[in-house]
Amino acid sequence: MTTRAILSVCLLAAAAVLPACAADEAVEEQEHPSVVVTQWNDSTELFLEYPVLLAGEATGNWAIHLSNMKDFKPITEGTLTVRFLRSGGEAKSFTIEAPARDGIYLLDPVIEEPGIYQVQLALRSPQISSAHTLPAVQVFAGADQIPVAEEEEAAGGIAFLKEQQWKIPFAVRPAREHLVARSISAPGEIVARDGALVRVSAPTSGIALAASNRGSPSTGQPVRAGEVLAVLAPTGGEGGFARARGELERLEREAARAERLYSAGAIPEKRLEEARHDLEIARAEIAAMGGAADGDFRLRVRAPISGVVAERSFVPGGRVEAGEPLFTVVNPSVLWLRVQMPAGAASGLTRASQAVFTTEGSPRTFTTGRLVTVGSVLDP
Repeated sequence: MTTRAILSVCLLAAAAVLPACAADEAVEEQEHPSVVVTQWNDSTELFLEYPVLLAGEATGNWAIHLSNMKDFKPITEGTLTVRFLRSGGEAKSFTIEAPARDGIYLLDPVIEEPGIYQVQLALRSPQISSAHTLPAVQVFAGADQIPVAEEEEAAGGIAFLKEQQWKIPFAVRPAREHLVARSISAPGEIVARDGALVRVSAPTSGIALAASNRGSPSTGQPVRAGEVLAVLAPTGGEGGFARARGELERLEREAARAERLYSAGAIPEKRLEEARHDLEIARAEIAAMGGAADGDFRLRVRAPISGVVAERSFVPGGRVEAGEPLFTVVNPSVLWLRVQMPAGAASGLTRASQAVFTTEGSPRTFTTGRLVTVGSVLDP
């Protein structure tokens, strides 16, 4: 009985001691919080993570990441000097001759005296020279003085290390406040500006002679203002080109005869003026039809503007009637974007500066120029 009792007491005592030892080890193994610093200047970007400092102890490496702001590539060579300063002057200085890896300088500083220090980093490199001053760095006298770090909730982000950033085209910029203009999404269509789309019609009925229209421009071909698009042989009929051309020739003969008679004193000046007037009217009628006063009995249809043939509607050798469309010519040098805006958003359009749009089948984004006009009628 005595032996069993003693053995039970020993086992209970051992069980009581073990949890206490485990608790002490947990305290000793508790990691101290680390400090993260990110800074930018005109030359370099600094990213630094270091453990809290204890006076007289090496607490672990400072991983000092330096990137060149010109191309956001790592600093690969050069000397980095790290100075710990107090109010009385420099306390300690460390010099790192070269990065341990591209862009990363390692340092395990030991500071003998506790207190608050100003830490300055000075880089001298063939790539670039730069300097950074860290926020106040505190050196603690003992581990028991280090405040316990509060557990941070997971932010849900994705870690993107500097070593990963350096391997791809990557850059950062300081965020700045700007005014953002109001934007409205709406369907639209691209159309020719006013006066840049012309439909050319037949001025009179006639035959589009095949032999005379072999060189007639096709769809997609560029044309210049005044260029002949088609040649028609006008057919007879009241008001037709052939009748007008015959009348012009008759009046030309009448005017020439009146000139001779007036020179001989056979007619008064009034008769000469009447003959000249009738001739001018006939010439104007021919010109309105697209013919030339001194041409033949073929009517030449000309392009009224320079541009591109968007559509050709006649067939060489076929008959065309007066007013029938022959060509559509468009000048695409300047286009308009016509937007169907909802009524609720139309009131603010007078202050719109520009529009940005995309077209179906293309990933490109286009920007318009000035606002031309805003319609005053709503489409119900």
